[in-house]
Amino acid sequence: MKAVRLGAFGGLRSEAFEVHDISGTVGWADKRIGGLDYHRAFLVPKDVFTLSPGHELPGFAGQVPDGTWVSEAWGVNGCQQIVGRATTPTTGWSAFLYQPGAANLTHLTALAPPGAGWVLNSAIGISDAGHIVGSGTKNGASRQFIMYPQPQE
Repeated sequence: MKAVRLGAFGGLRSEAFEVHDISGTVGWADKRIGGLDYHRAFLVPKDVFTLSPGHELPGFAGQVPDGTWVSEAWGVNGCQQIVGRATTPTTGWSAFLYQPGAANLTHLTALAPPGAGWVLNSAIGISDAGHIVGSGTKNGASRQFIMYPQPQE
């Protein structure tokens, strides 16, 4: 086995959390903005061993690439769907789903049943079938969740 330095987006540090045989590796890497480093979620395709700017995931709608928000990718499946957590100006950490080719991250709380009282803060895994697990709060109490995909017709 050989260890290779992954690199970062101009910052000093990076950390990989999951590797998938088909989709690649996800984690976070520091992006240098105005003299400070901000974690940014990434997907490095399989058989690629060094980060490049094109591997950085976008933020939530309205977040600019050089903004001072933070994101971390924790899980990836065979369809290159990615889950993790990212900060927002109003809610702090928010769980996200990234779909390949999407312009922005999707807030997972927005996909929870309306009126159920869920605030999803972090997603840590996604199966190839689209099941997502993570943590958040339900009616103010700390809870873990599993989300099941909606069947398509």
